[in-house]
Amino acid sequence: MNYRNEIAGLRAISVIAVILYHANFSFLGGLFSGGFLGVDIFFVISGFLLTRIILNELETKNRFDFYNFFERRGRRIIPVLFFSILLAFPASYYFLLPIDFVKYTESSAAAVAFISNFYFYFSQLDYFDNSFLTKPLLHTWSLGVEIQFYVFLPFVLFFLYRLSKKHLKYFLVGALILSFILYIYLFNLNQRGFMYLPYFHLWEFLTGSVLALDIVKKKKINGLIATLPSIGIVLILLSVFFINIETNWEHTSGLLHSCNQDACRRFLQRFQ
Repeated sequence: MNYRNEIAGLRAISVIAVILYHANFSFLGGLFSGGFLGVDIFFVISGFLLTRIILNELETKNRFDFYNFFERRGRRIIPVLFFSILLAFPASYYFLLPIDFVKYTESSAAAVAFISNFYFYFSQLDYFDNSFLTKPLLHTWSLGVEIQFYVFLPFVLFFLYRLSKKHLKYFLVGALILSFILYIYLFNLNQRGFMYLPYFHLWEFLTGSVLALDIVKKKKINGLIATLPSIGIVLILLSVFFINIETNWEHTSGLLHSCNQDACRRFLQRFQ
């Protein structure tokens, strides 16, 4: 693929948003309360790039080299991961309490195995409290989610492409809709796990996959659609500045209490 300036820009926004969120950086008297959403932007980008790489190779060569794909991902990710673990080791040994240092070594092993998202989830660790101060490798949870999709999605996309190239877009759009509905339903049942568990992020990867299909062709783009990138950037920035994880369904709750009709109340209660 050719270098994409817009993707590099989105990556920069994502990384900066996450860093400023965890640093509690103040801006105009407020915080980057939605900065954690930078990770979600990254997942959409990953889904887009992953799908483009796979489909480009299938369309140009009529085959897909899985070994080459995973080898390239490994060369990009593994050296930096080991460097991060080794860099954090002396500081963790010096500053952490013995029990926290033991957990650091456990999280290191989980990170190397690309399952740190499950490790932190089953450790009952809340991503949004201050426990990250004693968990130097907490950020590797997102790498675990990404690698798990790197292993899963190529085989699914390859199978669907071979099954019916013509209907691939319908498969992916349908899967996107179903996964988003599943996300809304499961979020209310397991709010602590929605950051760590991969099925909560499936719809984000699939959003990128659907965008990669170029369902809307350039020749069909009109003035309204051409403004969507600008609108998207504005929405991303508003989300980073104003969304707060502690107000998940407060607006829905307000609607519920102000709703006088039984049908409306029953409908809104499904999302409580």
